[in-house]
Amino acid sequence: KVLKAIQEFWVDAAECDADILAIATTRPQGYDRDFAPHLYRHSYLAPLSTVRARHYATRLAEARFEFEEDRRQRVLADFDRACTEPATARLMASPLQVTIMLTLVAQMGSPPRERWRLFHCYYETIFERELNRSIPMATLLREHRPDIDFIHQTAGLLLQVRAESAGSTDARLPASEFATLVEHRLRKEEHKGAELESLVKGIINAATDRLVFLVAPEAERVGFEIRSIQEFMAAEALMNGSDKGVQKRLARIAGV
Repeated sequence: KVLKAIQEFWVDAAECDADILAIATTRPQGYDRDFAPHLYRHSYLAPLSTVRARHYATRLAEARFEFEEDRRQRVLADFDRACTEPATARLMASPLQVTIMLTLVAQMGSPPRERWRLFHCYYETIFERELNRSIPMATLLREHRPDIDFIHQTAGLLLQVRAESAGSTDARLPASEFATLVEHRLRKEEHKGAELESLVKGIINAATDRLVFLVAPEAERVGFEIRSIQEFMAAEALMNGSDKGVQKRLARIAGV
């Protein structure tokens, strides 16, 4: 609908002989070079440097805590410390990630130093953010939280194994394989018929845009934008289940 509206706008503009510069922005996932490269110049946002992340966080804190000077300074001090920690610095490559990290330090003070707790809190914060948005996906997330967690963890484990086997850090799941993963989980939870079909379609469509941390940065391929989150989810998958099952997995990984 958006593309059609833009095309219609250009028709109207041509009839008026207007001098117009058009600028359009989009997320990378789901974009299939719909604006012809020979007609439009494409520019891409680079990951934020620490200096730019700090600048963005300062402007955001000024707006969010406009009448709370002491709290603003305290939150920014905690944010500065987070910028010096390698584990948290990697989670601040985009304005959205900086916004989430600032929210996290505002709620907790300094981000946790333990990697598991840090990524757990980060995941929970993102999940809550998605739940509070006025979008249809929020209902899906609210009603199927265990399924969404399981899908993230299983996808993380599959991608982590694949990345290490191939010696690549940029593994993705083909859309067909992701669909199979989703369907297998939902069937196991005894969803059937039209309900099953609707849920599978809803989760796959959500991942095309953004399903908490799962995205489709390339056409027909699903993965994680942040490698550290992929690793965290893989670890969560390994540690789920009975003590005996977990011990067997760890023993096999350790080669003992």
